[in-house]
Amino acid sequence: MDESAKKAARKILNVFRQKQMGAGGFVHFDEFSKVRAIIWDQGFVKHENQKQALDYLREYGYVNESDAGLELTEKGAKALKKL
Repeated sequence: MDESAKKAARKILNVFRQKQMGAGGFVHFDEFSKVRAIIWDQGFVKHENQKQALDYLREYGYVNESDAGLELTEKGAKALKKL
């Protein structure tokens, strides 16, 4: 993952931090848009670095995705403490 995607991943995780959420915390996709952590274009993630970041966070177990948003996992909550 390149530096741009790493920065995007941190920005996505920081939404959970700003809302003071731990493991199990759920954030609707609209909330990520409000702080520009994920930019949408016709229902799809617009920027490649954000796509890569989201894929990485899901694939490596930092977040779980549903149709409505993202849930922070235990692994994701531990990663927040290290950011």
